[in-house]
Amino acid sequence: MDCVKVEDGHVECQIPITEALQNSYGTLHGGCTATIVDVLGTMALLTKDATRPGVSVEMSQSFLAPAKGGEVIVARGEVVKYGRALGFTEVRLFDAKGKLLATGKHTKAFPS
Repeated sequence: MDCVKVEDGHVECQIPITEALQNSYGTLHGGCTATIVDVLGTMALLTKDATRPGVSVEMSQSFLAPAKGGEVIVARGEVVKYGRALGFTEVRLFDAKGKLLATGKHTKAFPS
């Protein structure tokens, strides 16, 4: 994964779909998509406060189209709401042509 943009509340990374990330159909494994949502959601929150990664409360993914092996996808994570106790993020995965492949939501709590 190569992070190409890190701004306040936003991160963007490029991810090559190597064989290790593929399922038996030669496309991005759903578990890898979930991991990308987890990691980019957390990274987006860390742009707000590097000392508060939080702990996962809820996470979901929607799979819209396959990411084929050998492709390089773009993943964008954004903070939707950043509160005192909770942080809400959305992550979107795109192919090289800009086609939306998957979306994810990730909610994290900030324990005191």
